[in-house]
Amino acid sequence: MVSSRQLQRVANVARIASVANGGFMGGMKSAMEHEPIAVYSIVLGVVGLGIAYVAPQIWPLERQIREQQYVMRGNASNRVTDY
Repeated sequence: MVSSRQLQRVANVARIASVANGGFMGGMKSAMEHEPIAVYSIVLGVVGLGIAYVAPQIWPLERQIREQQYVMRGNASNRVTDY
């Protein structure tokens, strides 16, 4: 079963990707009209898409580190288990 936390993460990534794509497309449109802001918009779009791609790969790693910290502190009973 998918937890609400996972759904929230997916929604956040989708939101980032959507905004990034909008910025990228807006940047391309501005570039066609020779506006200087186009460069910034395109760069922000590419960075946003990069974040949207990398973020889901970082989360499982983050949970693993957190679990390890709990175990090292001796709090193995309160381990985070949101599968």
